This record gives sequence, C-alpha cells and structure tokens, in this order.
Amino acid sequence: AGDFHSLALKEDGTVVAWGENNFGQSVSPNNFGKIIDISAGFKRNAAVLQNGKVITWGRNLIGENIVPPAVSNVKTVAAGGFHTVALTNTGQVLAWGSNEYAQSTVPPNLGKAKAIAAGLHHTVVLKENGNVVAWGHNLVGQCDVPKDLGKVLEITAGDFFTIALKENGTVQAWGINEAGEVSVPPDLTQVASLGGGMYHHSGVIKDDGTIHLWGRNNYGQASAPKNLTNTILSNSNLKNSDLSGALLKYTDLSGADLTGSNLTNADFTGANLQGAKLSGAIINGAVFDNAFAVDLTGTIFNESPEEFKFTTSIVRSPSGNAEKIKIIFPTNRNNTYIIQSSSNLSKWISIETNILGNGDFLERLFDLDRPTNYFRIIQD
Repeated sequence: AGDFHSLALKEDGTVVAWGENNFGQSVSPNNFGKIIDISAGFKRNAAVLQNGKVITWGRNLIGENIVPPAVSNVKTVAAGGFHTVALTNTGQVLAWGSNEYAQSTVPPNLGKAKAIAAGLHHTVVLKENGNVVAWGHNLVGQCDVPKDLGKVLEITAGDFFTIALKENGTVQAWGINEAGEVSVPPDLTQVASLGGGMYHHSGVIKDDGTIHLWGRNNYGQASAPKNLTNTILSNSNLKNSDLSGALLKYTDLSGADLTGSNLTNADFTGANLQGAKLSGAIINGAVFDNAFAVDLTGTIFNESPEEFKFTTSIVRSPSGNAEKIKIIFPTNRNNTYIIQSSSNLSKWISIETNILGNGDFLERLFDLDRPTNYFRIIQD
C-alpha cells in the first residue's frame, strides 16, 4: 500500500492498481512481461520483471523513477518516498533517486543482503548474517538500530520508523512514536510476518494467522476486523509452534514449515496446505474440511481409527502404524460421489464410484496399502 493508493500482484504476474491517480500511480503497467515483485511508495511504484529488470511509474520529482541502466538481476525492490532501493540475486544493494539525506548512498562495505526496506527518507537492509543496517534521514531515530536487537528474520520501514521481526518471534521497532507506532504490544509473541511499512501505524501476522495492529487509528486503520481468518502465511516458519485450537480457516499455508507443531483442535477449513511440512505435528481433533493438499505423512494422531472430514479437499494419510483410513464426508440427497486416490496430485484413480448421497454424512474405510497416497472426494 502506498500513501493513498494500492497495488496487487496477481498469480499470473500482472499488476492491478487503484486509488489516488494524480501522478498515474494507479495505472497498471502493461506490455512489460511477467512481474515478480512490487512496491508502492509515496505517489509512485516500482516493480521487478521476471528478467531481473526494474520498472517504475508515478511521481518522479528527483529521479526516483529513473532506473540506472546498469540495474539488473534484481529479485526485490523497495519504493521509498523519493528514492528507490533494489536487491539483486547476488545480495548486492542498489539505490537511486533523492540523496538529500544520503539515503541512496549504499555503504561500501555493506556485504551481502537478504532483504531491503525503504522509508520516506531512509533505507534499511537485513544482512545475510541476520544483522540490520540503516542509513539516511535520522531526525527521529529511525536509523538508530538498537544494540540489543540480535538476529532478525524480517524488516520493514514506515515513513519515519523501522520494524524488525526477531528470531524468537518477537518484534522490535524504533523511530517516531507520535501515535504509538513503535510501541509494540508487550505481550506480542509468536509473530510469523510483518505488515508493510505504514504512515503512522504498524501491523503483524501471528503464527495462528491472526492480525495485530497498533498506532494511529483515526480512520480505523489499526482495528482489524473480528474473525478475520483468510490470511497468507505461505512459506512461514511455524516449526514447533503451539497452534492448538487456532482458527486458520482459508489461510494460505502453502510451503509453511509446521514440523513438530501442536495442531490439536486447530481449524484448517479451506486452507491451502500444498507443500506444507507437517511431520511430527500433533493433529488430534484438527479439522481439514475442504483444505487443499494436506500431506499428513509423519504426523502424530493418537485416535483410532483415523478420521478425516472433507468434501473436495485433498488429504494424505498419516504414516506410522496406521493400516486403515476412515473418510467421513457430507453429501447431498440423490447426488453421487467418487473417492479418488493419487500419488502426485495430477493423476487420479477412482477407488469407489457411484456413491449415492443421503443428505447426511457417509463414511468409507480403506486399507492403507499405499500410505503415501492422497485421497479426495468429488461430486460425480
């Protein structure tokens, strides 16, 4: 999100923009090919193309949108107020545009970086070793990295403040505190991801998929809707997390590491779990209704027989000593259903067909002759 406009990157690599458009910042770029990363700044935007080139559009007062010809092999970009920062695939940091506060002067001995962020007039870098470096405008301490910060997993920058997600799942922030934007709630733990840098408010996503916001709230921007559960946690590190009873309906957990987590009674209804690692996770009472690509290989399930309630979801059975899988699924009266099995999510083999629905739940018990297979129910 920019100041008064927003960007979205779609799965097909195209960009949608909306909001204030006095500098053309809400005009979606066309004919550039697939886009892999986007950043919205102050009345302007930057994006990375699949070929590693950077494109910009919107306001261009001090050359912030004039990409140097040598900029290439870029994987991510950050649009600041009047400057732009890019990170290459080799870990090099590049910057251009306004240099009034030296925000575009990259330290010569910076070394390799793995993440970047840009505020209104300052630049923040997360180095490969987990240390944070910041430079540029420092009137309110936004570049004063705390000495006790320790190793960091993720960074973001607001206009005049900086936020870091630490290895232990806690958050530390510094800079302007006009509206409490760097006053991190003292009980905030088990954070999975930071929200983007904002004007005078801050936000995070926790391990359980909930959103927590603080800071200025004059327009309700720091009041997350109640029961908001459709959250993106793809590729998150949730290893050994206590998610017992967590409400994770429709959450994108694709590629997430849930190894060894306590998922007792967690609700994964409609969640995307493709590629998620669940080995060693406790799944007693967990709900996977309509969840996609649930690979339960290596999970701990103490109840017997194994029961999974799902309709068009896809589930892989637990490993261990289980010999059978009981599939319980809701049906509509007079509709017919098919149970299918697959080893690779692409080729499906029907193992039972013409199952007549009765308007209630039906159940089927199958031998686990191939315990690595996925199972799904589809309406015929």
